Amino acid sequence: MVTFSFVAMDQIVNQASKIRYMFGGQADFPVTYRCSTGGGIGLAAQHSQSPYSMWMHLAGLKIILPGDAGGREGPAEERHPRQQSRGLVRVQPARRDDGPRARRRPPGAARRVADVKRAGTDVTIVGLAYYVPEALAVAEDLARDGISVEVIDPRTLVPLDVETIRASVRKTGRGGHRRRGAAPQCSAASEISALPRRGPRDLPRPEGPIRRVRAAPVPVPYSPLLEQAALPNRESIKSAVYETLKEESLR
Repeated sequence: MVTFSFVAMDQIVNQASKIRYMFGGQADFPVTYRCSTGGGIGLAAQHSQSPYSMWMHLAGLKIILPGDAGGREGPAEERHPRQQSRGLVRVQPARRDDGPRARRRPPGAARRVADVKRAGTDVTIVGLAYYVPEALAVAEDLARDGISVEVIDPRTLVPLDVETIRASVRKTGRGGHRRRGAAPQCSAASEISALPRRGPRDLPRPEGPIRRVRAAPVPVPYSPLLEQAALPNRESIKSAVYETLKEESLR
């Protein structure tokens, strides 16, 4: 579990992420940390956290959070999910990289690594980890109501594929972000939500509001009913989409 990484916080924050810089490139410290993250399976507060935004704050780490790492497939999936993630997390090729990372991008990969899981024209949903297949399921349901949803899996948080996200929001005019059980303050969702409005001045801004579907600001409860109430779900995604479309229609 990613929670156990807190025990090694000093080693990761003050050593692994900084050794190459502090020694002027004369010493490398290639290491890959592989962790599971998030709640929803009844592991209570200490083992249901999603602190990836904490690691995003640290210069020197690369953060990868693929939505298909758990082996789940969305309705638009054609390739086996483990095949897609295989290039993202490899211990041996990581030794040829230039520093430590919590996860790594594929060797020789292009700058754009985000995966457009489903193309759409009305609204963009950016999901993380488990919520990518959840967003795909929601997109299927909304399609029956005539709403075309584009679903994006960033796959890497550091570096973040800002071009793909901005291009999608420019196309649909609306954006939303869905994440797994992370706290609402200073989150990956905050960073992703700011991208479309923080782009170059010559790029058009989103037509509608950008919404974040997020967990309640409480430790994840052990009780199954309370845990379900604290974490995002498909209905909360649908509500955010409908509210976004409704708010824009009232303008």
